[in-house]
Amino acid sequence: MQDISEQILSLEYDPSRANAAYASQSEAYREGHAAALIQAADAIDATPDAALAAITFGLTLGCEVANFLDLWVGGDFETIRAEWPNAPEELYVGADTLFEPASAA
Repeated sequence: MQDISEQILSLEYDPSRANAAYASQSEAYREGHAAALIQAADAIDATPDAALAAITFGLTLGCEVANFLDLWVGGDFETIRAEWPNAPEELYVGADTLFEPASAA
C-alpha cells in the first residue's frame, strides 16, 4: 500500500485546463488548491483507521484489552504479533512504520 503522503504528493493537476477555464491566474490557483484539498481528504478517508481496528480487536480480548492497547499505543508491535498472532493487519497499517501487508510479502 502506498503511503498516504506519497498519494497526496502524487495528485495530478492540469495547468492548461486551469488557464483556459478561469478568468484569472489567482482564481485558477484557488480552484486548483481547493480541488487538491478535496482529493487529499478523499485519500485520507480511504486509508484504513489503525486506531479503530486496534480498539475493535482489543475489545474482543476481555481482560487483556488494557495490556494490548498499552502495547499498541507504545508501538510495541513485535510483542503484539507474538502474543496475538490473529490480530488483523488493519491495526498495523499507518501505525507500524515497518509493517508489510501479507499480500505484499
